[in-house]
Amino acid sequence: MNKEAFKKSLADQGYVLVDFYASWCGPCKTMDNVLDEVISQFDDLSLIKIDVDKERRLAMAYGVMSLPAIILFHQGNALYQFIGLTSREEIVKKIEELKNGQ
Repeated sequence: MNKEAFKKSLADQGYVLVDFYASWCGPCKTMDNVLDEVISQFDDLSLIKIDVDKERRLAMAYGVMSLPAIILFHQGNALYQFIGLTSREEIVKKIEELKNGQ
């Protein structure tokens, strides 16, 4: 999948967390439960998982250099990137700030 096709697939959606992960990445596995909890708190938020080993070009297009990397998109536009292990509270707080225009 190229960056343009990826952005187009996101354009029709509201808020989306894109989880760039790898199956061999321990911290990525830890983030799975955190992201499930975050998604459950918002009715208008969805999750897409991108395996960087299968989609290297897409990961490179978004500057993913460390894992886990989670990018918040709104209508196809990247709003914020979380790098490394991130708490549920930190992710929720940033989403709420961005949704409220702060």
